[in-house]
Amino acid sequence: GSSQPLWLFTDTSGEAPHLELGWDSATEDTDKLTQFYKRLRGIETIQPYGWMEGCVLDGLMDLAESTGEAIWLDSVRRRMACYFDASGCLVYEDNRGTKSVDKIYGIEGLLPMAALARLHPKHPALELVKVFARRRLAELGAIHDPGELTAEGFYTVSYTLSVLARTEPEWGEIALAELRRRHERLRHEGALYLRYHTDGRLTFRWWARGVAWYLLGTVRTLRELGTPLDSFRSILTADVANVLAWQRPDGLWDCFLDDSDSEADTSGSAGIAAALALGARMGLFEDNALQSAWRCWHGLHKHLTPDGFLAGAAQVNRGGEALQLSDYRVISPYAMGLMAQLASALPVNG
Repeated sequence: GSSQPLWLFTDTSGEAPHLELGWDSATEDTDKLTQFYKRLRGIETIQPYGWMEGCVLDGLMDLAESTGEAIWLDSVRRRMACYFDASGCLVYEDNRGTKSVDKIYGIEGLLPMAALARLHPKHPALELVKVFARRRLAELGAIHDPGELTAEGFYTVSYTLSVLARTEPEWGEIALAELRRRHERLRHEGALYLRYHTDGRLTFRWWARGVAWYLLGTVRTLRELGTPLDSFRSILTADVANVLAWQRPDGLWDCFLDDSDSEADTSGSAGIAAALALGARMGLFEDNALQSAWRCWHGLHKHLTPDGFLAGAAQVNRGGEALQLSDYRVISPYAMGLMAQLASALPVNG
């Protein structure tokens, strides 16, 4: 058997316990935030290729830019090597567990390409994004998956294309068109929704992670493209006012922002706060948005485990709204990636 100690971390806060092999409290730094940054740059936080890994990659790239420290780019390169072979070919398991080679499985599979474009603007795999986007535009008239238009596209589509526009400006107009399309379709009677279905239904009203995609994708896209902020300020003002009003006393947001009976979601909260901090720094939001981001940052600390993982994240939404309304929460590194984006945006760098 192994001589390494086996630790089971748990507490009385209601967070799920988890295992850590090899943890030694006598030699490890027990500061939770220090451990957070250590876990974040390690391979133990690797995520499935797609939006999950994209959240972490963006957090690492942001920290690399804000701190100037090479360790963050080193981490990005190690993670990219898990998906791209020496020739630049993309090889991974798609969202259904099927081996995929040089293909984009859907709009959520675009997000890691934003970090790749930031790291290697001429990488050959970026052609996959362009082929996918052009095909969807030709087939559907817009860049979305068949049957629904979703808020994920604010971030995975518009933001990714806006990064491509650094070297090919024509993608900037397409990014803005996709941004505007989602602003029009996913808002109804003053509320924001995650999904617009082709039969006209809107679902996941004010869902925290959906609001994070909306705000984060919009702010990041505008930041990349240098678009005049006044063209979007008016449609964001009322939404941000609602978001700020619904912030909980602990600095987080409920899984459904306007439903105080739903449990908090650390992933959605971190993403919302990151967007608020970025938007405030750009002059898009007022100073109270930055103050709100700071409150969330401190609130998230309480959900860090002794070894630095972020607990309290809402599970992926395949279980529908019922699962999100429950108190089921997980430890999943996509939430850590969003927290890292917040850290860089404040900035609070470890």
